[in-house]
Amino acid sequence: MKDFDTLESILYAHSNNKIIPGLERISRLLERLGNPQNSFKAIHIVGTNGKGSTGAFISSVFQASGYKTGFYSSPHLASPGERLLIDGEELSAEEWIEAANEAVSKIFTNAASKSTGDGKLTASSTSENVSEIFTNVAPTSTVGEKLTTTSTSENVSKNLTNAASISTSGEKLTASSTDENVGKNLTSSASRASSTDDDLSITRPPAPKEELPSYFELLTAAAFVLAKRKNIDVGIIEAGLGGRLDATNLLGKTVCSVIASISMDHMEYLGPTLQDIAGEKFAVVKENVPACFSGVDASLIPLFKEFCARVKAVPFVLPENVRVENVRITPKGNIFDFYAPNLELKEIMTGLIGDYQIQNAALALSAISLVKNLFPKITEDTIRKGMFHAKWPGRLEVISREPLIILDGGHNYDGVKKLCESVKTLWPDKKFAVVYAAMKDKDYTGGLELLSENLRPSLYATTVPNMTRAAKPEDLLQAAENFIWANSPEGFNLPVDAVKKAISDKNDGVIVCGSLYLVGYVKRNNIFG
Repeated sequence: MKDFDTLESILYAHSNNKIIPGLERISRLLERLGNPQNSFKAIHIVGTNGKGSTGAFISSVFQASGYKTGFYSSPHLASPGERLLIDGEELSAEEWIEAANEAVSKIFTNAASKSTGDGKLTASSTSENVSEIFTNVAPTSTVGEKLTTTSTSENVSKNLTNAASISTSGEKLTASSTDENVGKNLTSSASRASSTDDDLSITRPPAPKEELPSYFELLTAAAFVLAKRKNIDVGIIEAGLGGRLDATNLLGKTVCSVIASISMDHMEYLGPTLQDIAGEKFAVVKENVPACFSGVDASLIPLFKEFCARVKAVPFVLPENVRVENVRITPKGNIFDFYAPNLELKEIMTGLIGDYQIQNAALALSAISLVKNLFPKITEDTIRKGMFHAKWPGRLEVISREPLIILDGGHNYDGVKKLCESVKTLWPDKKFAVVYAAMKDKDYTGGLELLSENLRPSLYATTVPNMTRAAKPEDLLQAAENFIWANSPEGFNLPVDAVKKAISDKNDGVIVCGSLYLVGYVKRNNIFG
């Protein structure tokens, strides 16, 4: 029986191990696969926090309305199969492996690199063909053809969306500047043959590892292949790291662009300021397509409208276009009234708990209000059913009530802040223990400070085993020395030991938080039985 370890082996063996911004690799790969991302209507979701929950609400409503629905999200907690749900269900590892191998076969220049009968690529075919990856040839070319510089630029440009040609400052790029910027990401100068007529030769020198698609790009291509095979009616597609240059930003039938809250994260890739980060995310808006923004951070609303105006996208901003009233937040769900121009709902209840899920639910309902004319099977009853039954694991997820154990993957300042606010609202009188792990490149000092100031919990620092990127417990304890805790903080090399100690110390509840990788480890290893 093939499993997801086999899938991961294929993905890692045929992708580079770094984030390299640019759409040329994924555009070329999708073109060779027949552009499966254009086979379904799509709602595209970007943002810093709240994307997954918002997508879960929207997906659940479409599913409840009788539409065949694909929900693509990241990262996964226990296995890559979680990343694409068809009508709420994971696909088999066999199906994923078949789709991944199809995508891998399109990276290479000859059939020798295709998978063997058992769904695996041989080591020899991998090593022989990595050196023959096309680094700059338009996706439609075949061996023996020559492409002019003009046709190459045209083919690349066709695969970039309108929004991708907008700079982060909001300026439209001219045709010449588009070619110029695309060229910066291509290793064209290294791969051009000396030719008197300036044609590009198909014969290439060995391609560097960087020309392979990233893990996320390859996984996204496989997911789009699967979505097409399953003949979905609508795809709810969550972006990965950014927006403008994200692998998901090549969707051909976007019916609504949805932007969740925006805050400081991934500055090394998206820019040093909030405006820079927002610009990368707002650039996904499409021409004449409605775009919906949570309005968080409120200072970004003018920039959002500016981006919409440039491509004639219809802007929709929650604080301006929506009223949310009579809010009640309980450990069993949230209840509120929702008023938008095309949709009014009283006493709507959501299964996802926490203060911040009001905002995510309102954003999801706003998007639904903007597209429901395209999907006539959506009714008030299906909206209510979908919102109530939406699930999103690892975000304020209560996995036990006796004892009370909560999993939360909030890993940046805004995420930890929302966790603290929700815990104080839902369980104001309980004294919590926090089992905490974080990645070395995240602001874990800031996260610990928020937890200390807001919850005054006991602290049990741990790590994510076998992950070199994870901070060591002793580093977390050193950072924690500056803050006040209900205990003398302790460190553990295994999360299970930290959880056992937190429970045995008779705390009112245990929160496992700080990293989605920690939450994923806990779920994969079934720590709580």
